[in-house]
Amino acid sequence: YAASLVKINYEPLKEILTIKDAIENNSFFTNKREVQRGVIDSKTFEIENESDDLYFEGEFNLGGQEHFYFEPHGCLVIPKKEDNEYEIFVSTQILNLLQKDISNVLEVPFNRVVCKSKRVGGAFGGKETRCTQFALATAIAAKKLGRPIRTVLDRDIDMSLSGNRHPYYAKYKLRMTKEGIFKSCDIEIILNAGHSLDLSHATLD
Repeated sequence: YAASLVKINYEPLKEILTIKDAIENNSFFTNKREVQRGVIDSKTFEIENESDDLYFEGEFNLGGQEHFYFEPHGCLVIPKKEDNEYEIFVSTQILNLLQKDISNVLEVPFNRVVCKSKRVGGAFGGKETRCTQFALATAIAAKKLGRPIRTVLDRDIDMSLSGNRHPYYAKYKLRMTKEGIFKSCDIEIILNAGHSLDLSHATLD
């Protein structure tokens, strides 16, 4: 009866699918990085005559890239009969973060989860945090069934679920001598972090 009394109102929101959509709608995370040397002002890129320096400006887009590590995501979770311990063999670059996540999800003390990584298959940054969703699902199954559970993703599933490197959009201004020596450079780089920052700040660095 209570469910029939519930009324839901939907508010259509404007879709933001590209970096330029985000710029137009001022849709940004607050994390911002800046690297600066010297001062850029209104006269920095002024070129007074043809014998002076050269000036270039423009923009470019860089599409997202698949990490394409040689070995896809894989995880083996072995529940121990003693002291509610779990031994995890997982393909990840950051063992302690996964150890913490599994500890929280399985509701066992941090020191009862032992994570080991024999190899990461290249990784290239793609196995820092992206292994978590697969390892947690494997750990939950191992706890529920009380037996070792192993998960290894097919390549197509791995590529469709694990994400990839960010797409970028950049605008630049450049002043240089005719001999090819850079004198001033101003670049604004924006990446598509999607709905969650995850490691976007580090990738931007």
